[in-house]
Amino acid sequence: MKSTRILLVALLFFPRGLVASDDQTGRKAAEELVALTGAEGMLAGVRAQIAEMMVAQLKRIEVPDDLKDTMALYQQRIRDLISDQMSFAKMKDSYTDVYSSVFTAEELNGILAFYKTTVGKALSEKTPVLSKRIQDLAQAQVQKLGPAVQKMTEEFISEVEKAKNKQ
Repeated sequence: MKSTRILLVALLFFPRGLVASDDQTGRKAAEELVALTGAEGMLAGVRAQIAEMMVAQLKRIEVPDDLKDTMALYQQRIRDLISDQMSFAKMKDSYTDVYSSVFTAEELNGILAFYKTTVGKALSEKTPVLSKRIQDLAQAQVQKLGPAVQKMTEEFISEVEKAKNKQ
């Protein structure tokens, strides 16, 4: 009976110790991986894209000439807010959390080993260029689809209007 209690206590507490140790190892590996993969630079690109999109939306608002300066200040305040709230300093821990929640410490260490190789470094350095080119391809494809989607939308609206008229 006494040995059963000891075993039960060991089973309850020993795995927690392992997980905590694995979590710390994984977290350290995740922090290093975030640094090695150029997450800070990628986040800067994301911030710029978000700011561009938000400012582009604001440009659609027709503003009287006497409020153009006010609009420009408002747009700058939005850019500043995005830069502040999505700064790498504020996002780094979240990135680390994501990496360490998705990958085990062993996986993170393996990924780190890869990124420390010449090929891994090349992948890290060239991923932003690769991502941009893939994004450009996707955008070009969406533009090609535009007329077909527009036609389908017009046909759908026509069908809806016909159905409304029948009621």
